[in-house]
Amino acid sequence: RDMVERIRRYQESMRDYIEGITQGQEAERARLSRDLHDQTVQDLIAMTQRLQLAQRALERGDTSAALVALRAARSLAQDALDELRRLIRALRPIYLEDLGFLPALEMLVREIPSPPAEFRVSGEARRLRPDVELAAFRIAQEALANAVQHAGASKITVTVSFGERGLTLSVEDNGIGFIPPDIPDTLTHQGHFGLVGMRERATLLGGRLEIRSEPGRGTRVTAWFPAG
Repeated sequence: RDMVERIRRYQESMRDYIEGITQGQEAERARLSRDLHDQTVQDLIAMTQRLQLAQRALERGDTSAALVALRAARSLAQDALDELRRLIRALRPIYLEDLGFLPALEMLVREIPSPPAEFRVSGEARRLRPDVELAAFRIAQEALANAVQHAGASKITVTVSFGERGLTLSVEDNGIGFIPPDIPDTLTHQGHFGLVGMRERATLLGGRLEIRSEPGRGTRVTAWFPAG
């Protein structure tokens, strides 16, 4: 009977995990679609309007007004290009492949518009296995997104520690916090799909993820990966 119950719990846990991953993917797609619509598409619409104004100004021989409209269109085109580059980096971190985990993470932290984010490094920095670097980067990316979008924080601190036995990554904020479940498996039931994904990334590579938080006292997400 104990074995049957264990199998049942495992099957239920796997169903919850698959559901969580699926919902997490859908949420990420919705976020990407929203970002494209709210920023990039609006910039392109405004740019088209400025180009139309420039065309009308040229047709009536008003080169001064045409230049003003063209400068505005160029500025909007640059804004759209910058936003698309940011989204591309989020989907496929090119800097991670070329420069490694540490420079890519530092660039990610610098791109945070608000709240202020502090970046700290200790130990002897070195390149890690590609799968470890990608997992650590994605965990940092998700933790930072949570801190920026949901925590209501006024400060974020990202800490990377290189040790002999492995890499430790910490993302801490002073936001509203929450009550983490005593049993990690209940993260899915509570809708914390991003936290579930972070934990799975660490576990699959022999690492671990710890979440410490209290209402009104912020949140700290710590991931550890073995050096091997």
